[in-house]
Amino acid sequence: MSLVLGIGMTCAIGEDTAALGRGAATVARSGTFTNAHVADTPFVQGVLGDAKARDALGLALAACRSAIADSGLDPASSRIAVIVATGAGDTGPLEAQDPDARPYDLVRDLAEALDCRGVLLTVATACSSASYAAALADDLLAQGHDHVLLCGVEAKSESSQFTFKALLALDHDGCFPFSDQRRGTVLGAGAAALVLGSRVPAHGHAYGTISAVSLTCDAHHDTAPDPEGHALRRGMRAALDRAGCGAADIDLFVPHATGTRLNDEIEQRLLSEEFGARFEQGRV
Repeated sequence: MSLVLGIGMTCAIGEDTAALGRGAATVARSGTFTNAHVADTPFVQGVLGDAKARDALGLALAACRSAIADSGLDPASSRIAVIVATGAGDTGPLEAQDPDARPYDLVRDLAEALDCRGVLLTVATACSSASYAAALADDLLAQGHDHVLLCGVEAKSESSQFTFKALLALDHDGCFPFSDQRRGTVLGAGAAALVLGSRVPAHGHAYGTISAVSLTCDAHHDTAPDPEGHALRRGMRAALDRAGCGAADIDLFVPHATGTRLNDEIEQRLLSEEFGARFEQGRV
């Protein structure tokens, strides 16, 4: 069981956790492509300037520094492992074809800047990256690491935007998951970080615990989920069993909610079947 000791974030709607309740980001057309067929790719940028939105390291550093400060830890005096969860990493230097850049050394650059001296890991499994990273963080703590800094980050990337455009998975008006009018998702840049530990340090605090993590893989299709959702159902049930919880104990659902036809239909059906009115009453 992992304790959440510190929280930090920076994203399109603000650059600290207090900003989450204050405002909303707007969807703006990116205009970053010269190809007319993809020039209208929507992107949520909000308060982030373009240079900042393109800098995965800068986004990650801002979130991680906030999380470490919130936890009260001194990285130099604690063996802190660092796990970066990302779909594309810091692809700007790679896309610019800069031979001197280190495009996929994001976790190393981050650890060096923060003076963290534990194990360094990168998890890049698209949208599931953070969930896999949380499981690895729990494992590292069980193996004796003092603390784990877990950071999820995604920067503005032409390759990512092009990919989602090619998949016809973007909605120019916004993302409306579980709506009959849903047409896809929108992309954005940002980072969130957690400092995890197995005990509360002196003069510290804990926001909560990660009680259980369950990982499954249906291996159904490169871009389409299993329409029956077998792995999704198995994963939910395993997580509940490991945590010793029942459906009535769950107060918050955070589904993938991509706003796409296939994904939303499966998630809504399975969550409704597993949690009944508790899920239906909480949906917006």
